[in-house]
Amino acid sequence: MMKKHMNVTKILPLIILFIVVAACARNASSEAGTPVNTPQPTTPALVDNGGQNETTPEDIEMETEEDAEPEQETAAYPVYDLGGRVVKWAMWGYSEEQMMQSEAGRNWLNRKTMIEQEFNCTIQMLSMPSDTYFDTIYQAIAAGDTICDIINLPAPHTFTAPLKGGYLIDHAQFGLDLDSPYLDKQIMDLITYGDRVFGIAPRQDSVLINQVCYFNKSLVSQAGFDPDDIYRWQEEGAWTWDRFREIAIRISELTIGDTRVWGTTQNDHLLFENLVVSNGTDLFLSTSDGIRFNGSDPRVLETIEFIKDLYDNNVFNLDNAFGQAEMFYAGTVGFVFDYLERVQWDGNQRSMTDDYGIVMIPKGPQADDYRAMNNWYGFDAVLTHAPEPEKLAALLFARMMPYETNIDWEIVFESYVRDEGSLAVFEMIPSRAYVTPTAMGAGPRDDFRWSRWPLILNGSATAASVMEEVQSSYDQSLRDEWEIQ
Repeated sequence: MMKKHMNVTKILPLIILFIVVAACARNASSEAGTPVNTPQPTTPALVDNGGQNETTPEDIEMETEEDAEPEQETAAYPVYDLGGRVVKWAMWGYSEEQMMQSEAGRNWLNRKTMIEQEFNCTIQMLSMPSDTYFDTIYQAIAAGDTICDIINLPAPHTFTAPLKGGYLIDHAQFGLDLDSPYLDKQIMDLITYGDRVFGIAPRQDSVLINQVCYFNKSLVSQAGFDPDDIYRWQEEGAWTWDRFREIAIRISELTIGDTRVWGTTQNDHLLFENLVVSNGTDLFLSTSDGIRFNGSDPRVLETIEFIKDLYDNNVFNLDNAFGQAEMFYAGTVGFVFDYLERVQWDGNQRSMTDDYGIVMIPKGPQADDYRAMNNWYGFDAVLTHAPEPEKLAALLFARMMPYETNIDWEIVFESYVRDEGSLAVFEMIPSRAYVTPTAMGAGPRDDFRWSRWPLILNGSATAASVMEEVQSSYDQSLRDEWEIQ
Protein backbone atom coordinates (compact mmCIF):
# COMPACT_ATOMS: atom_id res chain seq x y z
CA MET A 1 0.00 0.00 0.00
CA MET A 2 1.18 3.54 -0.68
CA LYS A 3 2.48 5.58 2.18
CA LYS A 4 -0.34 7.54 3.83
CA HIS A 5 0.25 11.26 3.64
CA MET A 6 -3.03 12.99 2.83
CA ASN A 7 -5.19 14.67 5.42
CA VAL A 8 -8.36 13.60 3.64
CA THR A 9 -10.70 14.26 6.55
CA LYS A 10 -9.59 17.89 6.47
CA ILE A 11 -9.69 18.27 2.73
CA LEU A 12 -12.67 16.32 1.44
CA PRO A 13 -15.51 15.96 3.94
CA LEU A 14 -18.14 16.28 1.20
CA ILE A 15 -16.52 14.03 -1.37
CA ILE A 16 -19.70 12.02 -1.70
CA LEU A 17 -21.24 14.94 -3.60
CA PHE A 18 -18.80 14.70 -6.55
CA ILE A 19 -20.01 13.88 -10.08
CA VAL A 20 -23.25 12.37 -8.78
CA VAL A 21 -24.46 15.85 -7.89
CA ALA A 22 -23.92 16.89 -11.51
CA ALA A 23 -26.37 14.21 -12.57
CA CYS A 24 -29.12 13.81 -9.97
CA ALA A 25 -32.30 15.40 -8.51
CA ARG A 26 -35.17 14.95 -5.92
CA ASN A 27 -38.23 16.52 -3.92
CA ALA A 28 -40.55 16.71 -0.87
CA SER A 29 -43.69 18.19 0.94
CA SER A 30 -45.95 18.54 4.11
CA GLU A 31 -46.18 20.26 7.56
CA ALA A 32 -44.04 22.61 9.61
CA GLY A 33 -40.33 21.96 9.77
CA THR A 34 -38.00 21.28 12.68
CA PRO A 35 -34.21 21.80 12.61
CA VAL A 36 -31.86 18.85 12.32
CA ASN A 37 -28.17 19.04 13.17
CA THR A 38 -25.47 17.85 10.79
CA PRO A 39 -21.65 17.93 10.98
CA GLN A 40 -19.92 21.13 9.84
CA PRO A 41 -17.36 21.20 7.04
CA THR A 42 -13.64 21.42 7.62
CA THR A 43 -12.58 22.26 4.07
CA PRO A 44 -11.46 25.82 3.26
CA ALA A 45 -14.30 27.56 1.43
CA LEU A 46 -13.81 29.42 -1.85
CA VAL A 47 -13.49 33.17 -1.63
CA ASP A 48 -16.79 35.07 -1.85
CA ASN A 49 -16.64 37.75 -4.54
CA GLY A 50 -20.32 38.55 -4.15
CA GLY A 51 -20.89 38.08 -7.85
CA GLN A 52 -20.33 41.81 -8.29
CA ASN A 53 -16.94 41.85 -9.99
CA GLU A 54 -15.36 39.94 -12.81
CA THR A 55 -14.39 36.49 -11.62
CA THR A 56 -11.22 35.00 -13.04
CA PRO A 57 -9.04 32.15 -11.79
CA GLU A 58 -6.69 34.69 -10.24
CA ASP A 59 -9.51 36.15 -8.12
CA ILE A 60 -9.89 32.88 -6.24
CA GLU A 61 -7.41 33.10 -3.42
CA MET A 62 -5.83 30.13 -1.73
CA GLU A 63 -6.78 29.56 1.88
CA THR A 64 -4.51 27.59 4.19
CA GLU A 65 -5.56 25.62 7.25
CA GLU A 66 -4.26 28.49 9.35
CA ASP A 67 -6.50 30.96 7.47
CA ALA A 68 -9.61 28.80 7.51
CA GLU A 69 -12.63 29.74 9.57
CA PRO A 70 -12.94 27.88 12.88
CA GLU A 71 -15.05 24.76 12.68
CA GLN A 72 -18.66 24.97 13.77
CA GLU A 73 -20.26 22.04 15.48
CA THR A 74 -23.73 21.94 13.96
CA ALA A 75 -25.85 23.12 11.06
CA ALA A 76 -29.64 23.21 11.02
CA TYR A 77 -32.12 22.65 8.24
CA PRO A 78 -35.91 22.43 8.34
CA VAL A 79 -37.55 19.00 8.03
CA TYR A 80 -41.15 18.35 6.99
CA ASP A 81 -43.32 15.29 7.27
CA LEU A 82 -44.30 14.60 3.67
CA GLY A 83 -46.86 11.98 4.64
CA GLY A 84 -45.36 9.21 2.55
CA ARG A 85 -45.36 11.27 -0.64
CA VAL A 86 -43.37 10.16 -3.68
CA VAL A 87 -40.91 12.87 -4.69
CA LYS A 88 -39.83 12.66 -8.32
CA TRP A 89 -36.25 13.75 -8.94
CA ALA A 90 -35.06 13.83 -12.56
CA MET A 91 -31.50 12.65 -13.11
CA TRP A 92 -29.47 13.64 -16.16
CA GLY A 93 -28.03 10.50 -17.69
CA TYR A 94 -27.52 8.55 -14.45
CA SER A 95 -29.37 5.67 -12.85
CA GLU A 96 -29.21 3.93 -9.50
CA GLU A 97 -27.51 1.01 -11.21
CA GLN A 98 -24.72 3.27 -12.42
CA MET A 99 -24.41 4.91 -9.02
CA MET A 100 -23.90 1.53 -7.40
CA GLN A 101 -20.69 1.16 -9.40
CA SER A 102 -18.80 3.80 -7.42
CA GLU A 103 -18.19 4.41 -3.72
CA ALA A 104 -19.45 7.97 -4.00
CA GLY A 105 -22.57 6.85 -5.82
CA ARG A 106 -23.36 4.24 -3.17
CA ASN A 107 -22.99 6.85 -0.47
CA TRP A 108 -25.25 9.22 -2.39
CA LEU A 109 -27.91 6.51 -2.29
CA ASN A 110 -27.31 6.00 1.43
CA ARG A 111 -27.91 9.70 1.98
CA LYS A 112 -31.07 9.42 -0.11
CA THR A 113 -32.34 6.76 2.31
CA MET A 114 -31.60 9.02 5.28
CA ILE A 115 -33.51 11.92 3.70
CA GLU A 116 -36.47 9.66 2.94
CA GLN A 117 -36.63 8.67 6.61
CA GLU A 118 -36.27 12.25 7.86
CA PHE A 119 -38.93 13.65 5.52
CA ASN A 120 -41.23 10.58 5.51
CA CYS A 121 -41.20 10.27 1.74
CA THR A 122 -39.98 8.11 -1.10
CA ILE A 123 -37.55 9.69 -3.54
CA GLN A 124 -38.07 8.33 -7.02
CA MET A 125 -35.00 8.94 -9.15
CA LEU A 126 -36.02 9.38 -12.77
CA SER A 127 -33.16 8.46 -15.05
CA MET A 128 -33.45 9.68 -18.64
CA PRO A 129 -31.10 9.50 -21.61
CA SER A 130 -28.93 12.60 -21.70
CA ASP A 131 -29.75 13.41 -25.34
CA THR A 132 -33.53 13.60 -24.75
CA TYR A 133 -33.54 14.62 -21.07
CA PHE A 134 -34.44 18.29 -21.43
CA ASP A 135 -36.85 17.95 -24.33
CA THR A 136 -38.75 15.23 -22.46
CA ILE A 137 -39.11 17.32 -19.32
CA TYR A 138 -39.93 20.66 -20.94
CA GLN A 139 -42.43 19.20 -23.38
CA ALA A 140 -44.16 17.45 -20.51
CA ILE A 141 -44.31 20.67 -18.48
CA ALA A 142 -45.72 22.56 -21.46
CA ALA A 143 -48.43 19.88 -21.76
CA GLY A 144 -49.35 20.28 -18.09
CA ASP A 145 -47.79 16.99 -16.99
CA THR A 146 -46.15 16.92 -13.55
CA ILE A 147 -43.31 14.76 -14.79
CA CYS A 148 -40.99 15.56 -11.88
CA ASP A 149 -40.67 17.84 -8.88
CA ILE A 150 -36.93 18.50 -8.87
CA ILE A 151 -34.66 18.72 -11.87
CA ASN A 152 -30.93 18.18 -12.09
CA LEU A 153 -29.14 20.69 -14.33
CA PRO A 154 -25.76 19.13 -15.08
CA ALA A 155 -23.87 21.98 -16.74
CA PRO A 156 -23.90 25.78 -17.03
CA HIS A 157 -25.26 25.91 -20.57
CA THR A 158 -28.30 23.85 -19.52
CA PHE A 159 -29.45 26.49 -17.05
CA THR A 160 -30.81 29.39 -19.05
CA ALA A 161 -33.51 27.54 -21.05
CA PRO A 162 -35.57 26.45 -18.00
CA LEU A 163 -34.84 29.77 -16.33
CA LYS A 164 -36.12 31.84 -19.25
CA GLY A 165 -39.04 29.44 -19.62
CA GLY A 166 -40.10 30.22 -16.05
CA TYR A 167 -39.74 26.61 -14.89
CA LEU A 168 -37.54 27.22 -11.82
CA ILE A 169 -38.71 28.59 -8.48
CA ASP A 170 -36.92 31.25 -6.47
CA HIS A 171 -35.31 29.20 -3.70
CA ALA A 172 -34.47 32.31 -1.66
CA GLN A 173 -38.12 32.91 -0.69
CA PHE A 174 -38.23 30.24 2.01
CA GLY A 175 -35.61 31.47 4.48
CA LEU A 176 -33.09 28.70 3.81
CA ASP A 177 -29.47 29.46 4.64
CA LEU A 178 -28.28 29.84 1.06
CA ASP A 179 -25.05 31.39 2.34
CA SER A 180 -24.26 28.10 4.05
CA PRO A 181 -20.59 27.07 3.85
CA TYR A 182 -21.84 23.74 2.51
CA LEU A 183 -23.00 25.39 -0.71
CA ASP A 184 -20.68 26.37 -3.54
CA LYS A 185 -20.36 30.15 -3.49
CA GLN A 186 -19.08 30.40 -7.06
CA ILE A 187 -21.98 28.39 -8.48
CA MET A 188 -24.59 30.00 -6.23
CA ASP A 189 -23.47 33.42 -7.49
CA LEU A 190 -23.88 32.27 -11.09
CA ILE A 191 -27.48 31.11 -10.51
CA THR A 192 -28.46 34.21 -8.51
CA TYR A 193 -30.22 37.10 -10.25
CA GLY A 194 -30.67 40.08 -7.97
CA ASP A 195 -32.29 38.62 -4.85
CA ARG A 196 -33.63 35.53 -6.64
CA VAL A 197 -31.81 32.19 -6.43
CA PHE A 198 -32.85 29.60 -8.99
CA GLY A 199 -31.24 26.46 -7.59
CA ILE A 200 -29.08 24.93 -4.89
CA ALA A 201 -25.51 23.77 -5.52
CA PRO A 202 -23.36 21.73 -3.13
CA ARG A 203 -19.86 22.94 -2.45
CA GLN A 204 -17.55 21.33 -4.97
CA ASP A 205 -15.21 19.64 -2.54
CA SER A 206 -15.51 16.58 -4.70
CA VAL A 207 -12.31 17.40 -6.64
CA LEU A 208 -13.23 14.60 -9.06
CA ILE A 209 -15.24 16.90 -11.31
CA ASN A 210 -12.26 19.21 -11.78
CA GLN A 211 -9.76 18.73 -14.57
CA VAL A 212 -6.15 17.62 -14.36
CA CYS A 213 -3.23 16.61 -16.56
CA TYR A 214 -2.66 12.89 -17.10
CA PHE A 215 0.71 11.77 -18.44
CA ASN A 216 1.96 8.47 -19.84
CA LYS A 217 5.02 7.62 -17.74
CA SER A 218 6.40 5.21 -20.33
CA LEU A 219 6.29 7.79 -23.14
CA VAL A 220 7.80 10.45 -20.89
CA SER A 221 10.69 8.09 -20.12
CA GLN A 222 11.16 7.15 -23.77
CA ALA A 223 11.35 10.86 -24.60
CA GLY A 224 14.31 11.17 -22.23
CA PHE A 225 12.69 12.58 -19.11
CA ASP A 226 12.23 11.24 -15.59
CA PRO A 227 8.48 11.06 -14.83
CA ASP A 228 9.18 11.78 -11.16
CA ASP A 229 10.58 15.18 -12.18
CA ILE A 230 7.06 16.24 -13.18
CA TYR A 231 5.88 15.63 -9.61
CA ARG A 232 8.90 17.49 -8.26
CA TRP A 233 8.28 20.45 -10.57
CA GLN A 234 4.65 20.53 -9.47
CA GLU A 235 5.65 20.62 -5.81
CA GLU A 236 8.18 23.39 -6.50
CA GLY A 237 5.66 25.44 -8.48
CA ALA A 238 7.75 24.89 -11.61
CA TRP A 239 5.38 22.68 -13.65
CA THR A 240 4.90 25.25 -16.40
CA TRP A 241 3.85 25.54 -20.03
CA ASP A 242 7.49 25.56 -21.11
CA ARG A 243 8.24 22.22 -19.43
CA PHE A 244 5.01 20.74 -20.79
CA ARG A 245 5.91 21.94 -24.30
CA GLU A 246 9.44 20.54 -24.13
CA ILE A 247 8.30 17.06 -23.13
CA ALA A 248 5.30 17.01 -25.47
CA ILE A 249 7.45 17.89 -28.48
CA ARG A 250 9.91 15.11 -27.66
CA ILE A 251 7.10 12.59 -27.21
CA SER A 252 5.61 13.56 -30.58
CA GLU A 253 8.86 12.44 -32.22
CA LEU A 254 8.32 8.85 -31.03
CA THR A 255 6.63 6.02 -32.90
CA ILE A 256 5.27 2.68 -31.73
CA GLY A 257 5.79 0.39 -34.70
CA ASP A 258 3.76 2.02 -37.47
CA THR A 259 1.61 3.97 -34.97
CA ARG A 260 1.99 7.73 -34.73
CA VAL A 261 2.55 9.05 -31.22
CA TRP A 262 1.29 12.50 -30.25
CA GLY A 263 2.49 14.75 -27.45
CA THR A 264 -1.07 15.65 -26.49
CA THR A 265 -4.60 15.87 -27.89
CA GLN A 266 -7.22 18.61 -28.09
CA ASN A 267 -9.82 16.32 -26.48
CA ASP A 268 -12.95 18.29 -27.36
CA HIS A 269 -11.30 21.67 -26.67
CA LEU A 270 -10.27 20.75 -23.13
CA LEU A 271 -6.67 21.55 -24.11
CA PHE A 272 -7.68 25.10 -25.00
CA GLU A 273 -10.10 25.66 -22.12
CA ASN A 274 -7.68 24.43 -19.48
CA LEU A 275 -4.69 26.36 -20.78
CA VAL A 276 -6.70 29.61 -20.86
CA VAL A 277 -7.69 29.10 -17.22
CA SER A 278 -4.14 28.08 -16.29
CA ASN A 279 -2.95 31.42 -17.68
CA GLY A 280 -5.03 33.39 -15.19
CA THR A 281 -8.22 34.18 -17.09
CA ASP A 282 -11.16 32.61 -18.96
CA LEU A 283 -12.87 32.96 -22.33
CA PHE A 284 -16.08 33.94 -20.52
CA LEU A 285 -16.22 36.05 -17.37
CA SER A 286 -18.94 36.64 -14.80
CA THR A 287 -19.51 40.36 -14.25
CA SER A 288 -22.08 42.55 -12.54
CA ASP A 289 -23.70 42.89 -15.98
CA GLY A 290 -23.85 39.15 -16.60
CA ILE A 291 -21.62 36.76 -18.54
CA ARG A 292 -19.37 38.45 -21.09
CA PHE A 293 -17.01 37.24 -23.81
CA ASN A 294 -13.33 37.80 -23.02
CA GLY A 295 -11.69 36.76 -26.27
CA SER A 296 -9.60 39.92 -26.68
CA ASP A 297 -7.86 39.50 -23.31
CA PRO A 298 -4.08 39.40 -23.98
CA ARG A 299 -3.86 36.29 -21.80
CA VAL A 300 -6.38 34.50 -24.02
CA LEU A 301 -4.49 35.51 -27.15
CA GLU A 302 -1.21 34.40 -25.57
CA THR A 303 -2.77 31.02 -24.83
CA ILE A 304 -3.92 30.59 -28.41
CA GLU A 305 -0.47 31.44 -29.73
CA PHE A 306 1.04 28.86 -27.39
CA ILE A 307 -1.38 26.18 -28.62
CA LYS A 308 -0.66 27.12 -32.25
CA ASP A 309 3.04 26.68 -31.51
CA LEU A 310 2.30 23.19 -30.21
CA TYR A 311 0.38 22.43 -33.39
CA ASP A 312 3.20 23.81 -35.57
CA ASN A 313 5.54 21.42 -33.75
CA ASN A 314 3.26 18.45 -34.55
CA VAL A 315 2.34 17.93 -30.90
CA PHE A 316 -1.34 17.27 -31.75
CA ASN A 317 -3.50 16.96 -34.83
CA LEU A 318 -6.58 18.89 -35.96
CA ASP A 319 -8.98 16.20 -34.80
CA ASN A 320 -10.94 17.69 -31.91
CA ALA A 321 -13.67 15.14 -31.33
CA PHE A 322 -15.08 14.12 -27.98
CA GLY A 323 -13.47 10.94 -26.66
CA GLN A 324 -9.92 11.60 -27.82
CA ALA A 325 -8.80 10.53 -24.36
CA GLU A 326 -9.11 6.98 -25.70
CA MET A 327 -5.87 7.63 -27.59
CA PHE A 328 -4.26 8.22 -24.23
CA TYR A 329 -5.69 4.98 -22.84
CA ALA A 330 -4.22 3.17 -25.85
CA GLY A 331 -0.75 4.51 -25.08
CA THR A 332 -0.32 6.71 -28.17
CA VAL A 333 -0.62 10.15 -26.50
CA GLY A 334 1.76 11.56 -23.90
CA PHE A 335 -0.49 14.07 -22.13
CA VAL A 336 -4.25 14.55 -21.94
CA PHE A 337 -6.28 17.13 -20.03
CA ASP A 338 -9.44 15.54 -18.67
CA TYR A 339 -11.74 15.23 -15.65
CA LEU A 340 -10.22 13.63 -12.59
CA GLU A 341 -13.36 11.52 -12.16
CA ARG A 342 -12.30 9.44 -15.17
CA VAL A 343 -9.92 7.44 -12.97
CA GLN A 344 -12.68 5.70 -11.06
CA TRP A 345 -14.26 3.96 -14.06
CA ASP A 346 -13.10 0.69 -15.60
CA GLY A 347 -12.09 1.04 -19.24
CA ASN A 348 -10.39 4.40 -18.81
CA GLN A 349 -6.99 5.05 -17.28
CA ARG A 350 -7.44 2.09 -14.94
CA SER A 351 -7.33 -0.29 -17.91
CA MET A 352 -4.12 1.12 -19.40
CA THR A 353 -1.14 -1.12 -20.02
CA ASP A 354 1.28 1.78 -19.54
CA ASP A 355 1.60 3.42 -16.16
CA TYR A 356 0.18 6.91 -15.90
CA GLY A 357 0.61 9.82 -13.53
CA ILE A 358 -1.64 12.73 -12.58
CA VAL A 359 -0.62 16.34 -11.97
CA MET A 360 -2.23 19.76 -12.11
CA ILE A 361 -2.61 21.54 -15.46
CA PRO A 362 0.76 23.23 -16.17
CA LYS A 363 0.93 26.85 -15.08
CA GLY A 364 0.87 29.63 -17.66
CA PRO A 365 3.25 32.62 -17.67
CA GLN A 366 0.59 35.03 -16.35
CA ALA A 367 -0.57 32.82 -13.45
CA ASP A 368 0.73 32.77 -9.91
CA ASP A 369 -0.50 29.28 -9.08
CA TYR A 370 -2.08 26.18 -10.60
CA ARG A 371 -5.81 26.14 -11.31
CA ALA A 372 -8.25 23.24 -11.56
CA MET A 373 -11.11 24.08 -13.92
CA ASN A 374 -14.64 22.88 -13.30
CA ASN A 375 -16.72 23.46 -16.44
CA TRP A 376 -19.36 20.79 -15.85
CA TYR A 377 -20.73 21.72 -12.45
CA GLY A 378 -24.24 20.76 -11.62
CA PHE A 379 -27.00 21.90 -9.34
CA ASP A 380 -30.62 21.02 -8.68
CA ALA A 381 -33.79 23.08 -8.65
CA VAL A 382 -37.43 22.76 -7.67
CA LEU A 383 -39.80 23.24 -10.61
CA THR A 384 -42.53 25.87 -10.48
CA HIS A 385 -45.37 23.42 -11.06
CA ALA A 386 -44.35 21.17 -8.14
CA PRO A 387 -46.82 21.18 -5.22
CA GLU A 388 -45.64 22.46 -1.83
CA PRO A 389 -42.41 24.00 -3.18
CA GLU A 390 -41.27 25.23 0.24
CA LYS A 391 -41.08 21.68 1.53
CA LEU A 392 -39.34 20.46 -1.60
CA ALA A 393 -36.78 23.24 -1.31
CA ALA A 394 -36.12 22.19 2.29
CA LEU A 395 -35.60 18.59 1.19
CA LEU A 396 -33.25 19.70 -1.58
CA PHE A 397 -31.32 21.88 0.85
CA ALA A 398 -31.07 19.02 3.34
CA ARG A 399 -29.71 16.76 0.61
CA MET A 400 -26.79 19.15 0.11
CA MET A 401 -25.74 19.00 3.74
CA PRO A 402 -22.86 16.68 4.68
CA TYR A 403 -23.26 13.57 6.75
CA GLU A 404 -21.01 11.13 8.50
CA THR A 405 -19.59 8.25 6.51
CA ASN A 406 -17.25 5.46 7.49
CA ILE A 407 -15.43 5.51 4.14
CA ASP A 408 -11.67 6.04 4.26
CA TRP A 409 -11.34 8.28 1.20
CA GLU A 410 -7.57 8.07 1.34
CA ILE A 411 -7.81 4.35 0.64
CA VAL A 412 -10.39 4.99 -2.09
CA PHE A 413 -8.13 7.53 -3.79
CA GLU A 414 -5.18 5.20 -3.55
CA SER A 415 -7.21 2.61 -5.44
CA TYR A 416 -7.69 5.12 -8.28
CA VAL A 417 -4.02 5.81 -8.98
CA ARG A 418 -0.84 3.85 -9.64
CA ASP A 419 1.72 5.88 -7.73
CA GLU A 420 1.98 8.06 -4.67
CA GLY A 421 2.90 11.14 -6.67
CA SER A 422 -0.55 11.24 -8.25
CA LEU A 423 -2.23 11.59 -4.86
CA ALA A 424 -1.05 15.19 -4.51
CA VAL A 425 -3.75 16.51 -6.87
CA PHE A 426 -6.50 15.34 -4.52
CA GLU A 427 -5.02 17.59 -1.87
CA MET A 428 -4.18 20.52 -4.14
CA ILE A 429 -7.46 20.94 -6.02
CA PRO A 430 -9.89 22.23 -3.32
CA SER A 431 -8.06 25.53 -2.78
CA ARG A 432 -7.35 25.95 -6.50
CA ALA A 433 -10.72 25.08 -8.01
CA TYR A 434 -12.20 27.50 -10.53
CA VAL A 435 -15.78 27.31 -11.79
CA THR A 436 -16.08 28.61 -15.34
CA PRO A 437 -19.28 30.65 -15.79
CA THR A 438 -20.38 28.95 -19.00
CA ALA A 439 -19.22 26.00 -21.05
CA MET A 440 -18.01 26.60 -24.60
CA GLY A 441 -20.21 23.99 -26.21
CA ALA A 442 -23.47 25.89 -26.22
CA GLY A 443 -25.34 27.63 -28.98
CA PRO A 444 -23.46 30.12 -31.18
CA ARG A 445 -20.21 29.50 -29.34
CA ASP A 446 -19.80 26.29 -31.29
CA ASP A 447 -19.06 28.45 -34.31
CA PHE A 448 -15.70 29.38 -32.81
CA ARG A 449 -14.94 25.81 -31.82
CA TRP A 450 -15.58 24.16 -35.13
CA SER A 451 -15.26 26.74 -37.92
CA ARG A 452 -12.89 29.45 -36.67
CA TRP A 453 -10.50 27.44 -34.52
CA PRO A 454 -8.96 25.40 -37.39
CA LEU A 455 -8.33 28.65 -39.29
CA ILE A 456 -6.15 29.88 -36.45
CA LEU A 457 -4.21 26.64 -36.20
CA ASN A 458 -3.47 26.36 -39.91
CA GLY A 459 -2.43 30.01 -40.14
CA SER A 460 -5.34 31.22 -42.29
CA ALA A 461 -6.34 33.75 -39.62
CA THR A 462 -4.82 35.29 -36.52
CA ALA A 463 -6.23 34.82 -33.05
CA ALA A 464 -6.78 38.57 -32.67
CA SER A 465 -8.68 38.88 -35.96
CA VAL A 466 -10.92 35.91 -35.19
CA MET A 467 -11.74 37.19 -31.72
CA GLU A 468 -12.55 40.64 -33.10
CA GLU A 469 -14.75 39.04 -35.75
CA VAL A 470 -16.82 36.99 -33.30
CA GLN A 471 -16.98 39.53 -30.44
CA SER A 472 -20.30 41.14 -31.38
CA SER A 473 -22.10 37.87 -32.12
CA TYR A 474 -20.86 36.39 -28.84
CA ASP A 475 -21.93 39.49 -26.92
CA GLN A 476 -25.41 39.30 -28.40
CA SER A 477 -25.82 35.56 -27.90
CA LEU A 478 -24.70 35.84 -24.28
CA ARG A 479 -27.13 38.69 -23.64
CA ASP A 480 -29.94 36.69 -25.17
CA GLU A 481 -29.03 33.57 -23.26
CA TRP A 482 -28.42 34.98 -19.80
CA GLU A 483 -30.73 37.95 -19.50
CA ILE A 484 -34.09 37.32 -17.82
CA GLN A 485 -36.90 39.57 -16.70
